[in-house]
Amino acid sequence: MFTPKRHPHVQHDMSATLRGGRQTRILNGYQAAMTGLHYRIIVRNFSSTTQHFHLFQKAASFHSSLTINPVLSSSLGCQAVGNHESTGAEISFELSRQIYAGAISVAPAVPLSQSMKLSTDRMPRLPVNSTRAVRQIELTSVKSDNALNCTTLTLDPLGMSQPVNHAGIPVGGFGATVPSYDPAPIPALYWGVAALNSHGDIVLSSCINPQPNSTIACVPEQIFL
Repeated sequence: MFTPKRHPHVQHDMSATLRGGRQTRILNGYQAAMTGLHYRIIVRNFSSTTQHFHLFQKAASFHSSLTINPVLSSSLGCQAVGNHESTGAEISFELSRQIYAGAISVAPAVPLSQSMKLSTDRMPRLPVNSTRAVRQIELTSVKSDNALNCTTLTLDPLGMSQPVNHAGIPVGGFGATVPSYDPAPIPALYWGVAALNSHGDIVLSSCINPQPNSTIACVPEQIFL
């Protein structure tokens, strides 16, 4: 069952109804529905002025035998919308229910070889600011000891292996084995829980800059703010 997070500055009408095989919950302007594959969150602005609304997932917890760097959170979407009564407008956020591990590298691009430069000189090119990888993954469960809950990161090029079972991942979490790399002078690698919207865009809703040569675990929560 989809349970939206209470917000201290929003009054909630916690009445729930079942419509067409999906659970719908109305939250004083926030409507959350759980379909078979996605969460759909509908936002209506009841204030008198146009407002920008951001969608966040509750920050995940991270675990490792080494020091954990600060947890970073990213907005899953943002849109402005006017007063609902006067405009009839609303925002719809749709997110996959599947859990994904995600990684982003912002390391500088490797220079092209001379032969590759010659073959691409006449091709239009856009700068590559980041490389992203995502893997569908299972969570550790008390009901089973064979969850495919851990993947191995590779950095050159960036990628994640098919997940395998790892006995050291906490219940409700998934993990990754991080190879050796140089995190200085600025972090070039981020890893955590990925969210995919209905267009297939990858966003790390919670992530950290992982320590080299470590195994890290992430315990996400499907709670949206």
